[in-house]
Amino acid sequence: MKTKVIDTINKYRMFSRGDTVLVALSGGADSMCLTDILCDISEEFGIIVKAAHVNHCIRGREADLDQKFVEEYCASKGIELHVLKINVPEIAEKKGESIELCARNVRYDFFSSLSADIITTAHTGSDRIETMLMNLARGTSLNGLCSIPPVRDNIVRPLIDCTRNEIEDYCKEKQISFVTDSTNLEDEYTRNKIRHHVVPVLTEINSSFERNALRCIDSLIEDNSFLKKTACDEYMKRVSPDGKVDITGHFYDEVILKRVIVEFFDSLGIRDYENRHINYIVENRNSDFSICLPTGVRFSCKKGFLFRDLIKNSQENFSFSEKTFVKGENFVFDTLSGRVSVTWSDVFPDEIADVVVADADKIGYSLYLRPRKAGDEISLGKRRCTKPLRKLYSELKIPSDIRDKLLLIADDTGLIFAEYAGLDAKRALNADTKNFMIIKTEYNTYE
Repeated sequence: MKTKVIDTINKYRMFSRGDTVLVALSGGADSMCLTDILCDISEEFGIIVKAAHVNHCIRGREADLDQKFVEEYCASKGIELHVLKINVPEIAEKKGESIELCARNVRYDFFSSLSADIITTAHTGSDRIETMLMNLARGTSLNGLCSIPPVRDNIVRPLIDCTRNEIEDYCKEKQISFVTDSTNLEDEYTRNKIRHHVVPVLTEINSSFERNALRCIDSLIEDNSFLKKTACDEYMKRVSPDGKVDITGHFYDEVILKRVIVEFFDSLGIRDYENRHINYIVENRNSDFSICLPTGVRFSCKKGFLFRDLIKNSQENFSFSEKTFVKGENFVFDTLSGRVSVTWSDVFPDEIADVVVADADKIGYSLYLRPRKAGDEISLGKRRCTKPLRKLYSELKIPSDIRDKLLLIADDTGLIFAEYAGLDAKRALNADTKNFMIIKTEYNTYE
């Protein structure tokens, strides 16, 4: 198995000589195996191995014992260890996030804060298969089927081609001790249900299921890379110096057109959008239109050219004071650059242009229309983080002289919606949503 890991490291060029490599060390079989192999090959690859452990305070004394186990192991091996003990359930409750998501954010924030060139996580081929199946069950695109990437920025996964059985066999052969997270034995989480029930049935159907699934993922990654490169080349041909993209004319296929639009969004640092927004642009590309993404960023199309709307004028005398409404009450509000209206329904709207939809059951009774206040924060969906509104407006290049004139909708727990920032992710729709808060934006368009 060590040879397989070395092959993976070389294949994806995960390390360079002199790199400081930080291992995310939970104490489980996967991360203990990874640490053992990295220490074993550190001289060969010319790397310095360090470790980081996060005690999420989710499992009480069991988590404390895991921390002690990792500390004693690293001390015995002379590995520099960084430990963070943090009450994730408490933070998750304050932020309105799931414990799983909050724990992930805490971990990666901690790892990124440490001095290291490369962060290694012990994601395995089995994790990769489970993620693919999870994404498939939820409904996903080709990107989702590609599952966990071997390399993302400075995060690498040397065990990505190894199965969990291979790793446990390695630990047994090398007599490597490890701890077992009791939550991995429960079916409370979707991943565990797939691990305990779905994968065994598929393996019963075909004993080579895991190997075949990993080969399938590798093939999907190759196809996805080709499509991405083709779309990137096409995008570069079609983007103008003033930032407009020609979405008319001949394309090999609508698949490439959709990916050209995605390349355009990516070039602007925009990650929060859905397939329905891409489809709307494609279906209406021969007409003039405007559309608002979930983040509140607005795009328009004129004469076949797609461009991002920017706020270019500021009415110096424009101002508004806080107004109060109640849940279920429709309202229309004139803003600095247009109009925002809110309606309520138990049916998802047919028209999605310039519409942001929230789960009404996640909205409090009292609603407030107001300007921003110090400390306002908004959760961003696909970016999986909570960000100060002040910082987000700066990233979106909203002119500083109008930021206090933009409309926010809030309830007693925090922001629901902010102009040009969009919907707070904690209010987003899910598969169980039955009631909808429909926020329609009608902005003036500037080229």
